[in-house]
Amino acid sequence: MHVNNILIVNPKTPTTYWSFDGVFSYLGIKSAHSSLALLTLAALIPKGYFFRLIDMNTDDLTDHDIQWADAVLLTGWDIHREAMRNLIWRCNGYGKPVIVGGPFASTTPDAQELSSAAAVFVGEAIDRAAFESIFFDLESGGLKKRYQAAARPPLTASPIPLFELLNFKKFADVTMQVSCGCPFRCEFCAEWKIAGAPRYKDEGQFLAELDALYRTKYRGSVFIVDDNFIGNDRGALGMSKAIRDWQIRHGYPFSFYGQGDLRLSDNEQLARLMASAGFRAMFIGIESPSNATLKQMGKKQNVGIDVPAAFSRLRSWGIEPQCGLMVGNDDDDQASFAAMEELVRAASAPRSMLGICVAMEGTDLRRRIEREGRLLNGAVGDQFDCTNILPKHMSLSELVIGHRTLLEKIYSPGEYFARSLRSIKELRSVHNFPVGWREVRAAILSLLQQGVFAPYRGEYWKFLFKVLLDDPRKIGQMFAAAVVYAHFDGYTRELQSGLPALLARIKKIEIKNKPHLAVIDE
Repeated sequence: MHVNNILIVNPKTPTTYWSFDGVFSYLGIKSAHSSLALLTLAALIPKGYFFRLIDMNTDDLTDHDIQWADAVLLTGWDIHREAMRNLIWRCNGYGKPVIVGGPFASTTPDAQELSSAAAVFVGEAIDRAAFESIFFDLESGGLKKRYQAAARPPLTASPIPLFELLNFKKFADVTMQVSCGCPFRCEFCAEWKIAGAPRYKDEGQFLAELDALYRTKYRGSVFIVDDNFIGNDRGALGMSKAIRDWQIRHGYPFSFYGQGDLRLSDNEQLARLMASAGFRAMFIGIESPSNATLKQMGKKQNVGIDVPAAFSRLRSWGIEPQCGLMVGNDDDDQASFAAMEELVRAASAPRSMLGICVAMEGTDLRRRIEREGRLLNGAVGDQFDCTNILPKHMSLSELVIGHRTLLEKIYSPGEYFARSLRSIKELRSVHNFPVGWREVRAAILSLLQQGVFAPYRGEYWKFLFKVLLDDPRKIGQMFAAAVVYAHFDGYTRELQSGLPALLARIKKIEIKNKPHLAVIDE
């Protein structure tokens, strides 16, 4: 088979609290994040091939694109599983071989959704020998069904992503990677199984990537996609110093945010250094207010920590904490919703991503739930829809109703803007990043759409006036919080309107699982 043209595709991400679709019209963008996977794969394509990148979050995949290709590389996460199945079928209809890789393929290479792919690549494509063997086999007509990368190759093998291929106007931020892996073994997470202990790029290597991004003339927000940026204190400290010094030399063209763990609240040196390097915010998994639940899920680093006090410390050092939480854990009952609501309010974290516990494939939780006979047939498992776990202390309907009610409470205008006000008051401003036309546009549209037409306009104006009276220099943070609420409010309303249909679907799931539920009851 003669191969010239390689099509690389990233599926469209469904709307969730994470997608931030509701802010796109304010910022004039099509997606919150650029796809680091596409840019890295493009840099790994062997010389002599033509390639085309399609991020379906910003661009349509046309029939002409597929017809142009000699082979298709498809990447994606668990949330993309149905989209990946459909894309494989679509490409197969044109006789194009599809090679699937990425997180979903690496954790579940035998998933039914991938069964029609010509090949599945398991592991990290920066193992160039394994990745390039795909092209040799395509040319020779001997494509294998499975390719396995070496376990956990060093990140020093990762190429500089081809940032110059991006149309920056389409995205809120650019994604970059410093490290992968995590030192903790949370039962619900598969990332530590795939990536292992934290691995970091060389400082000079990452600075070269910053140089490459800087040369594109992009200026703005960068999302560090690491599983846990502070997984290794020494690695995070050294990288933060290197980034800070680079930022000083270049006049702070970028701001950063990323993901970490709650230990950052006890490491003032690292947190202050990250803030001085331009980190604005960190997403932190809190998961539950219950120490018993934290111990069961393996989230030992959170046990016994006063989360509201920890978040206050982080804000005082210049880092805005954002948090992730889960209901539907084994110890949760209907009283757990009130405890979760109180934690969210006390922590004053405006962006509190509250999902339902789901047994993802490849996790220890999944294996345990299967052993216990509590994995529900017919339930895919979506943290903002319905779990695939039979709850222990409430019915499926009670769990879903409790979850939706809790979301409605924490994302009510009064609660959200109260948390935002407290957060902004506490957050120490370390850098005044330049304001561009995109931010000005968002503020103008916010005043018009939220301040005039939104049903919550009264709470909106109270919030604006209180922030401006307290510290008018925080006007940027004020409008950022306000605009993001347009998404949270819209998606929460969407979930509430879909509740009757979801409850009807849950009845079918319960009927489908009735035989094995009866066994459990016995």
